[in-house]
Amino acid sequence: QIEIIDGNLFEECSNLEILWLNNNKLTILNANTFKKLTKLIKLDLSNNEIESIDENLFEECSTLEVLLFDNNKLASLHPNTFKQLIRLTRLHLSNNQLDSIDKKAFQTCSNLKKVYLHNNKISRIHFSTLKSLTNLNLFSLNYNLGS
Repeated sequence: QIEIIDGNLFEECSNLEILWLNNNKLTILNANTFKKLTKLIKLDLSNNEIESIDENLFEECSTLEVLLFDNNKLASLHPNTFKQLIRLTRLHLSNNQLDSIDKKAFQTCSNLKKVYLHNNKISRIHFSTLKSLTNLNLFSLNYNLGS
């Protein structure tokens, strides 16, 4: 049950493509944690206790295709959190405490095909939030209970 990850832990792992950090007790991720993982394709951070995501956490992860962040304690997302994730095809954010999604959150994620946002506290999504998601074929918003 990992609680803390040193910000430099993966510094020498530049060839890492799949990283599973799920089912731990992580609460915070250093902004540098994934800095050197320029070949990362799949990242699983589900089933932790993460309350927020630094807007620069995925800055160097432009190859990331699948991001699993469900079953955490996220209450909000910075508009630039996913800005560099131009290859992202699947995003899991279900079972968190999100109450809104910024209209710019997915602006650069035109490859997104599946977005899971069910079981949050979202009460409203601006129509332009999905504007750039031209490849979207699944958008799950069921069981959202506005705060």
